Amino acid sequence: MIMYGSTIFLIQVLADYYLHPALWTTAGVEPETHLLTAGTATAGSLTNWLRDLMGGPDFDTLKAEAAEVPLGAEGLLVLPDLAGERTPVFDPKALGWWPASPCGTAVPISSARHMRALRSESGRSWICSMSRRGT
Repeated sequence: MIMYGSTIFLIQVLADYYLHPALWTTAGVEPETHLLTAGTATAGSLTNWLRDLMGGPDFDTLKAEAAEVPLGAEGLLVLPDLAGERTPVFDPKALGWWPASPCGTAVPISSARHMRALRSESGRSWICSMSRRGT
C-alpha cells in the first residue's frame, strides 16, 4: 500500500517477520502478519509550505505550471528533509537544503520551478526507500 499525504509511506504486508536495517518492521493488523514500511518525513506538506510561501496560488494552477518545467527543474536542487528524515536516513535532525541557484548560475525564483524541484526530490527520496526494501 502507498499512502501519500503530508508524508509518503510504502507499507508491504508480509507473512514472515523480516528485519531490514534501512526500514521499519512492525506487527500487521491481521493475525500472523507483519509490515515492512518505508516513509519520508515530509512530502505533501512541502508542497503546501511552498504554496503558502509563494502567496497561496491556486494549487491546480501551480501543479500545471510545474508540469511544464522539465525533469530536473532546470538544475534547481533541494533536499526535502525540512522536518528530519525517516527511511533510509533515520535522522530526526536532518535539515533541508535549497541553494540560491544551481552550479553558480542565475536561476530566478519561480513557483513552478521550485514546485517541480520539491516534487521531484520528494519522489526521489521515496524511490530510495523503496529500492532498499529488499523483499
